[in-house]
Amino acid sequence: MEENGKYSFDQMLFMMLKNAIKQASYEIMVESNDMEDRELTDEEWEEALNELVPQVEETPTLTIDRMTEMVDDYRELGNFADSLNKIGFFKSPEDVVSLLREPNKFRKQYMMWVELDRPKPSSKEFERFGQAVWSREKI
Repeated sequence: MEENGKYSFDQMLFMMLKNAIKQASYEIMVESNDMEDRELTDEEWEEALNELVPQVEETPTLTIDRMTEMVDDYRELGNFADSLNKIGFFKSPEDVVSLLREPNKFRKQYMMWVELDRPKPSSKEFERFGQAVWSREKI
């Protein structure tokens, strides 16, 4: 819980998903065991649901955190692609698509870019980056 005693958005989302999964699992169990004929008490409901989905003590890293990482990675990839474009590396739109689909093929260029501290086009390091990329490429 957060300091104010309320759950964070991630925690609330996690609990909502967990309860929805429990409910769906229970409904499947009821259908498969023909338990529809008798009513369950609240305690029986809770016990049956807890058997289907065990309690989770700590909220794992949720999709919100992963989405933040993905946005940061996408921004990084975009900045790198922009740098390659500004040194004239891409010859066609297919080259850009290739970077997006298979970024590992551009590992050497990326490592040079990172080693030079992700240079901006106005810096001397950017010129060095362009020279390093082109000196290693077969034209």
